Amino acid sequence: MACGDGDRRPGAALSVIELESKTVGLSFMHGPHAGADARERLDLALALAAADWPLTLFFLGPGVQLLRHRPVTDELRDFPAALGTLVMFGVDQIYAEATALERYGLGIDDLRISAAAVSPAELRGLMSGLACLT
Repeated sequence: MACGDGDRRPGAALSVIELESKTVGLSFMHGPHAGADARERLDLALALAAADWPLTLFFLGPGVQLLRHRPVTDELRDFPAALGTLVMFGVDQIYAEATALERYGLGIDDLRISAAAVSPAELRGLMSGLACLT
C-alpha cells in the first residue's frame, strides 16, 4: 500500500513542515510474533496521539491479529489495554483490512477497539494524502 504523494521516492523522509500539514498514517503489518515491532509502533502512536497529531491507524495482513481482545503472546500482554488508551486520546480513524480479518477468522466483535473493516481498494484511497509511517 502506498501513502501520500506518488512522486516521492520510497524511503524519502518528510520535512517537519510537510509532516505538520498532514495526518500521520501508521500501519501495523506484522503479527504478534514479529518481536518488538508492534510494541514500538504502538508506543509511537501513543506519543503522536498525546501530542495531538492527527493520526490514522491501519492494521494490514497479519497485523489484524493485534486487534484481538486477548494477546497472542506474553510479550504483548498489555497491548490490548494500550490500544484502548489510543481511543481515550481521540484516535478514532482505525482501519482493518477486511480480507485479513476473514483470513484470521476475526469479526468486528472479536476486536479490542472499534475498527472499520475495509477492502484493499478502500485502503488505497484512505492512505492517499497521508504521511505514512510503515
